[in-house]
Amino acid sequence: MSARHPDIIILDFDGCLYPGISKVRVAIDITLNLAIRPYQPADRRLLPHMGLSAMILILTRLQQRIGNRITDGDLVKRYQRHLGSLTLSYFEAASQRIVGSLYPGAIETLAFLCRVGNCGVISLALNPVLAALNTRLRSEHDCSLAFYHGNSISSFRAKMSDRPVLNGQDKRDFMIAEIENRGCKTPLIIGNDLEDVPMAVLAKEMGGMSIGFNPRKSARAHFDIAVYGRNWYRLSSIVREHI
Repeated sequence: MSARHPDIIILDFDGCLYPGISKVRVAIDITLNLAIRPYQPADRRLLPHMGLSAMILILTRLQQRIGNRITDGDLVKRYQRHLGSLTLSYFEAASQRIVGSLYPGAIETLAFLCRVGNCGVISLALNPVLAALNTRLRSEHDCSLAFYHGNSISSFRAKMSDRPVLNGQDKRDFMIAEIENRGCKTPLIIGNDLEDVPMAVLAKEMGGMSIGFNPRKSARAHFDIAVYGRNWYRLSSIVREHI
């Protein structure tokens, strides 16, 4: 564990700030929106695709919870092409609901970290979700993220690939870019999935530290500290001790 205070804090979103996979929630919310009140009548043509995608995501999420080595990135590949056909309004509405359902204590701790400085989110979550998170920070706590990187909506219109639009190596690359741009030397990483491991490993190489919040079994060994719980209160105490 690093004795130096971190000068950059990078968090994941799904499973860390938000108790679940935001893309699963987005898929379900958009499916309900299309079924009950679509913004354009023609949008209902996408309902069968989104309904099937939402069902697959729910089943895949259940497999993930019982120990299957399905990563959050694998979930992205399940429905990225379907989402690319929708207007931004659907994503914005779903994103606002998601950021209103963070782990208890998470938004307050995140606000504290943002005031410390150089705090950002690098996640497989969609950029509209991260933008909504930033908006909530500004409106409720008068602060904002220094940076955030996620999956853009436009990238979902690309041809289906063999990997998620954003993966662990991409997250590490974003981390390196932010460290270099800001002249930082000691990172603190908070994550939980295999896609966060490259960032955790880099933090250790740089003399920083990483915390796994409810980490997956396959990723647990790569974090310096593992914290388990249904809220951020214990995690918040640990983070504040190292700032």
